[in-house]
Order: sequence, then structure tokens, then C-alpha cells
Amino acid sequence: MAYQNVATPRFYINAVEWAANSGAYTINRPYFRTLPVSSNMAWDHFAGQNNSWYFASTPSHIPGWIFTNKSFVALLGHGLSMGDNYQEAKVVDGAGIDMPQSTLNDIESVNWDNNKIPLPGFSIAHYSLGGHNEVNVKAGGVQPTVGSVIMGTYYDMPNSPDLSLTLTREYGGSKSIETKGGHTLTNTYYTKPPKWKNSGRGAWEVGSATIENVVSGGDVGLLTKSGRRIWDLSFSYIQDSDIFPDLSNTGYQINYPDGWTEADGNTILNDDTFYGQVIHRTDGGALPFIFQPDGTNYKPDQFAICKFDMDSFKFNQVAVGVYSVKLKIREIW
Repeated sequence: MAYQNVATPRFYINAVEWAANSGAYTINRPYFRTLPVSSNMAWDHFAGQNNSWYFASTPSHIPGWIFTNKSFVALLGHGLSMGDNYQEAKVVDGAGIDMPQSTLNDIESVNWDNNKIPLPGFSIAHYSLGGHNEVNVKAGGVQPTVGSVIMGTYYDMPNSPDLSLTLTREYGGSKSIETKGGHTLTNTYYTKPPKWKNSGRGAWEVGSATIENVVSGGDVGLLTKSGRRIWDLSFSYIQDSDIFPDLSNTGYQINYPDGWTEADGNTILNDDTFYGQVIHRTDGGALPFIFQPDGTNYKPDQFAICKFDMDSFKFNQVAVGVYSVKLKIREIW
């Protein structure tokens, strides 16, 4: 059992949103943004393919260079389910053809089993997508809608945080006053994330409300977890190669005797480092990401949309080539 324990965390980064924020890509559909999880825009139809729908990403398909061999697709707030004739959800190329090179990791997927999505709510699939020029997701069945489509890359911290960590459940949306007569009046602005559109359930809930045991005929879809989660974590003795890329540029060239030639190397785009894959791809914490405090636990309660609640990242060198860092991660909606 997990009991919300923090182990080795995983960060899921919306690389499409990051590319758009950097000016390298144009988002013309709201569902490619992580927040809000509220789009009800339907997918587009693949020409010549009956009951086959895809995420429209015109004027160009999602560029493959934003992906690595640690890539994922997350569908938040969807009504997809096998019972509603949604038979598949596959990663495909720009023409709608299944990409045989893509490797779906069923072990690490959530509500996404062998290209099937069993239940409404949210789904996450892990793929190896490096090297593809165009990427989309195709679904079979009637024309679907989804709150958010997040396509990007994930990063696993190299080790678990220090034991002196803090998990806070914040309830700052309620304000109380006492009247002259001594009565306490409470005004509540919020206690929990809003329900995700299309799924009919709260954030990070999976399943249909109609199959639940509902007390007194009430709507279980209204009963969701409450509070805002905040993690204060410290990581010690992290190797420099796990934090910083070999080259903190997007590319470089070497001056050979016969002229300038682009050289291969581990740059900020492709090196699997915390700075390159997390800090850089969230624009220093400006963009939201999905946080999984235990990267080996795939229960639905293990996920949160978060931002870094900090203005700077301080890496303290504790030995030669070894650093420590403190992170404050705040759930948002």
C-alpha cells in the first residue's frame, strides 16, 4: 500500500505546450493545453477511414523532435470507454497509420491497456517516440471529446528524496469570521479541484458514476477528494550528469579543417537530465506539469497537475560533481 508515500518521483512535461510557448510550434486547439481541463472540442475525422478520429494539430502535425525515448500521452477528462464503442487509442503518424516502431508500455500505463481505454476519466500511456516526424493519437468509435490532451516527455528523478520531506493538504479556500455575538461564519470559495468536463467525475477519478454504490441515490460524481497537495522535497547527492546536460545549448558545431560541421552530442534537448527535461521544458516552472510522487505507483490518486512554487532553483555542491537541491511542488487547477 502506498498511503501517499513519496518514493522516486516522476515529472510528466507537456512538450507541445512548451514548444508553443517557445515559439517553435503553433497551438490552434485548446485541448493541447494542460489547463483548464475543460475542452469539449471534438476530434477531426481521418479521411477515408470510417469511425477513426484524431487530434487535429494543424497547421502542422506535432513535430517529432520534441519527443524522446521517454514519451507519453495523457488524456484528461475524457468520456472514452470500451463500453461506448471506443475500441482503441493509438499513437499514429500524420496520415493516421499506426507506428509499428512505437512501443507501448502496458505495465506503466493507467487506464490504457493494449491500445484499449476501458473506463472514462483519464488515461496515460508511455511510449518510445524518439525520431518520428509527426505524431497524433487516433481513436476508433463515435466522435470523442476530451478535456486536455498532453503529449510530451517524462523524467524520473535518479533517487528518492531525503527522509525530511513534507506533504501538506492545504485548505486555503475558506475564510472564517466571528460576529459580535460570537458566531462563526465561514465563506468557502473552493475546497477541491473542479470537475473535469466530459468525464462527469472529479479530477483524477476513473470510472463511471453509474456503476458506483451511491448512498441515498446521490451522484457519486460530486464526491471527490478535497484539498490542495503541496510537496516540500530535498534531494541530496545527485550526480551532475543527472542534473545538467552535457551541453546546455540546443546544438553545436565543431570547426573541422574542411569547414563547419554539426556534431552529435547530448544537448539540452536530448540529454536525460533534470534541468534539460524538467526545468527547461517548463520554462523555469512557468508551465504546469503532471507530478507523480512515486513513479512506480500507478494508482489514480498518485497524480497531480502542479507547478514549482519557487522563483529559482539552487543547486548546492556537496562534493565534487555531486549536488543537492530543494523543491517545492504545488498542486494547481
